[in-house]
Amino acid sequence: DQAREERPSLVLFVAVTVCCASPLLFGFSLSFTSPTEDAMTGDSKGGVPPPTHLIVFSEAEESWYASLLNVGAVLGALAGSTVSDRIGRRRTLVLTAVPHLAAWLATALSTHAGLLRASRVLCGLGVGMGSAVAPLYIGEVSTTGLRGMLGAANQLCITLGVLLVNVVGNYGFVVERKGHSWSNWPRLALFGFALTWPLLAMLLMPDSPKWLARRGHMEATRLELQRLRAGDSSLEAHALLAQSVAGPSASCAASVARLFDCRRSLLVGIGLLVFQQISGGNAI
Repeated sequence: DQAREERPSLVLFVAVTVCCASPLLFGFSLSFTSPTEDAMTGDSKGGVPPPTHLIVFSEAEESWYASLLNVGAVLGALAGSTVSDRIGRRRTLVLTAVPHLAAWLATALSTHAGLLRASRVLCGLGVGMGSAVAPLYIGEVSTTGLRGMLGAANQLCITLGVLLVNVVGNYGFVVERKGHSWSNWPRLALFGFALTWPLLAMLLMPDSPKWLARRGHMEATRLELQRLRAGDSSLEAHALLAQSVAGPSASCAASVARLFDCRRSLLVGIGLLVFQQISGGNAI
């Protein structure tokens, strides 16, 4: 009955769209080294080397550079959940813009190998925090009926980011020399810098009503739900506030108990997610 009462407002779709800047940057950052590898390592084409100002790594060093994103992403993912529980989903998404902006600007302006590696780790920090918080925000602001569809937008935007960086890096920002072309990776990094700015628009979006309810902000919970829903949202607000009064420990214990009651479904769900990751779905 509650699901039938939940009607999404236009603000909900705008908020999810702005939030999807985070997974878009995830895909963009992940595949940044794909179109730029030849230029960064000085790989010749038809005996013609790329411009010297684009050459910064050997092939072995470039592999390390690419993998450093994962180091930052692990740290960011671990920090993301804790930070979002403390300051909220919306503010954490805005916070992820800081390492992205710093990393992409430093990448665009520097040819020093050490600074580029540090920037890659910093970029991974933003990616990791965003990957922990963006799906959480989308799930908590969505209506029950739209949660699956809007949640899928997160993965879709990761793959769109992968596509975008390869198209722009191979055909947009390029340097041509004697009939051959290489990715102009400093310009591509500036493009990543520009893609980050929409995340700051999250300051204008509603915060997660579920997070506000857990923090005991009753009036803010009602107000944010009114922005996210078309029509009367009082029943949904009442349900969220009732859950917060019951306390997180009780709901957590109930959730764990329900998981053990559905062991087969749990194993299938985890198995599908593991298969999705090891299949290289992001690159595809």
